[in-house]
Amino acid sequence: MPRHLIEKQKRLLDEHRYASKSDDLPQKVWNNLVDMNDFETIYSFVNDYLHRHYDPKAVEVKEWFLKPTITECLVEYQMQELGLISDIAKHGCSGGVAGIIYYDETTAFHQQHEEEIWQLVHDHADAAGLQSGEFLQHVSKDPGSLKQLVNDLVWWAVEARAQEVLENPLPAAGN
Repeated sequence: MPRHLIEKQKRLLDEHRYASKSDDLPQKVWNNLVDMNDFETIYSFVNDYLHRHYDPKAVEVKEWFLKPTITECLVEYQMQELGLISDIAKHGCSGGVAGIIYYDETTAFHQQHEEEIWQLVHDHADAAGLQSGEFLQHVSKDPGSLKQLVNDLVWWAVEARAQEVLENPLPAAGN
């Protein structure tokens, strides 16, 4: 086990700059950090790293991707000022959408929204006059693994919903 913070741990901690000590981190984040290192080392190094990189203006990013629908996820994503729905609709997810960058994130998103994603696949396949399996070839050209297929499905579904939101804007809050 490494006796220092590895880059993956530092990247994870950088997402939580609102935390000034390890006790401020969500339990899931702490568990991920400990899994990458032994407890004594990680406790000392995490507290030191957080202390040196603490940003009092930073706010905790809520898990926007846990909303019940992909459209609601997108609205929350934009409300938290993580990015713009229009950027996702125009440029896609491959440039980086916080929360669905890594395979473990896209896998979790897929698990949370699996029914909606597959309904989107069926709807778009029907609209194109294709079987769902045929349509998948347009979503994921040549997946080398199930993780890559899930990743492509998630990105495609988020992009499709973002394009729908642009075409049919949601009513402003309070209307």
